[in-house]
Order: sequence, then C-alpha cells, then structure tokens
Amino acid sequence: MTERASWPNLVRALRLSRNETQGAFAAAMGVAQQTISRWEAGSQIPDLAIQHKLRQHLSIMALSSTAYWMYRVSHAYGQELLIDRGLTILAVSASAAAQMGLNNDQIVGKDLRDLLPPQAVRSSSDSEELANLVELGFFDGLIRSVTMSVFWSAEHAAAAGRLDIWPIVTTEQAILGYVQGYPKNKNEPPANRLLKIEDVNVRLNKD
Repeated sequence: MTERASWPNLVRALRLSRNETQGAFAAAMGVAQQTISRWEAGSQIPDLAIQHKLRQHLSIMALSSTAYWMYRVSHAYGQELLIDRGLTILAVSASAAAQMGLNNDQIVGKDLRDLLPPQAVRSSSDSEELANLVELGFFDGLIRSVTMSVFWSAEHAAAAGRLDIWPIVTTEQAILGYVQGYPKNKNEPPANRLLKIEDVNVRLNKD
C-alpha cells in the first residue's frame, strides 16, 4: 500500500480507536472537520507536521491483528462474536455458542444472517438498519456502534438481553465487527430459538 493510499485508513483507524466523531477528532488535531473528511476520503493527505503528529498517536494505538482478535474472542469468558465485512463469523466464545445452543463448528464460518431466522427481525426501519450494516458503512468507519435488544425462547420461557456491535480496526487496516452479548439475567438457560430483535440503535460516526 502506498503512503498516499494508506492515510485514509490510518486516519480512520486512529479516530475509531479514540471513539471520536470527525468533528471531535478534528478539534484534537487542530484542523477543520472538512479536512478530516478529505483525509478519510483520500482526496487530501495530511501535511508533514500533521503526519508527524498522527504517527506519534499511531505508534501507541496498539492495534492488533485479525488473528489476535480471533484468539481473544474465542477464548473470552463473556458472550462474544467477531464478524467481517461479509458478515461471516470469524470467531465465537464458548459462552456465546452455549447461549445459542450450538457448538463452535456450527457457528464459525457461517453468515451471521443465517443465525437470525426471518421472523426474528421485525419489519421496520430498525430491522433494515441491522440488515444493512455494510451498506450503512459500518465497515467503512461511518458507524460508531450498534446496540439492540434481543428476545429468545429458553425452556418454554421468554428471555431478553442486549447486543452491542463495535467496529475494531486491525493491523491489516481492516474493520471488523466485535459483538458482545449481555443477557438480562446472567443465569438465563441456553436459547433454543431467537424470537425477535428490536430497539436497534445505530450511532453514526459523524456530526
């Protein structure tokens, strides 16, 4: 990757690591928000002074590789998933697999949407946002986070929880989706059928 071609990804990676909007990041860098937009679009590269400042920040970002994130998620104690731009599940924690009533081989490598039956997502603009994370720019750094309420059946009773999806930037300059599950009751039995998803809240990474 050439120096010019790498700056859009590097700038976006730094901004996402700080969990900042373009406006907040621009203020921290001492430039206009439109300048950040041009940097991330690749229509302008930072001047030498700003490049030095950015490199100082980048050197302490501690970005990790995709392989590291796959290892981290697969060995996590909590309920976690890792997905790529194609919504393929790259890794799953044992707790998340158990909660879904599936084993690792039934989850890893599968499309996330295949684990969500059609009736699980209600017909609304919220569900369209969930189904169109790619089109909305989640994997291009345009979305800061996605939070949703989930409901499933477990031992003939209804159970509830929350899912958070965060973009993470790897050393390969890829953006992956880091999914964390939070059952409302930590002692919930494993799910045997996802019932519905609602209250999807998409936080955009722009002013």
